[in-house]
Amino acid sequence: MEIIEFSYNVEKDLGNNRQIVSVEPLARGFGHTLGNALRRALLSGLSGAAITKVKIEGASHEFSSLKGVIEDTVGLIQNLKGVNFMMNQPKVMIVSLSVSGEREVTAADFRCPTGVEVVNKDHHIATLTDKKSVLTMEITVEYGTGYRLPLDDDKKTVGTILLDANFSPIILGTYSVENTRVGRQTDLDKLVFDVTTNGSVSSEEAIKRASAILVEYFARLAGDAKVYAPKVKENVISQDDEADNTDISLYLEELNLPT
Repeated sequence: MEIIEFSYNVEKDLGNNRQIVSVEPLARGFGHTLGNALRRALLSGLSGAAITKVKIEGASHEFSSLKGVIEDTVGLIQNLKGVNFMMNQPKVMIVSLSVSGEREVTAADFRCPTGVEVVNKDHHIATLTDKKSVLTMEITVEYGTGYRLPLDDDKKTVGTILLDANFSPIILGTYSVENTRVGRQTDLDKLVFDVTTNGSVSSEEAIKRASAILVEYFARLAGDAKVYAPKVKENVISQDDEADNTDISLYLEELNLPT
């Protein structure tokens, strides 16, 4: 099979970590072939960081109330799940927070060690109601893949609240296939991705990582098999096409058309 030379472009940057990315031209049928596989790899195969444990001073369990804080512990935990982290290495990291006074607490108040960074620093965590209010906590941030329930072996830890974690950096990932053409070849596919991330990775980089995952699987399936690598077909007009165009031009000039 002759492979057509294709391009990979970011067509639109819609803000809020959402991008429209296109791949074209592709041979007929390969838009859905690549699109479906890449979408599944995007949604389930990419790794990221998430909070797995939290220890809040003054809260012994998730139904505790906190003095001087508008949110109860349940509401506080829900807000914590909305904090997005970026980690440059697969480790378990401890991130702390300690604030006081009448104020709003945001994700920017976390003190992160080297290797961990808060992406959405303006994300709301809690609201302290008076000058004597104090909120102190430690959270555990881990690097993983997919969705994970709280680990059973830590349930007896006193004062530590275990959280389920969604490690995927992808919020939304869809694709569509459109018709496209190159010269006289009109039966080609254009693959269009609409990807929204949590900000820890760009949509473009996410698609590249998903592609790398698929390459790893296919490489193992192929094993030692010898694969024929055809030359890439370039998107240029051939000499035959130019000759055809010239013939048409000469033919039109010979017609006695009214002007």
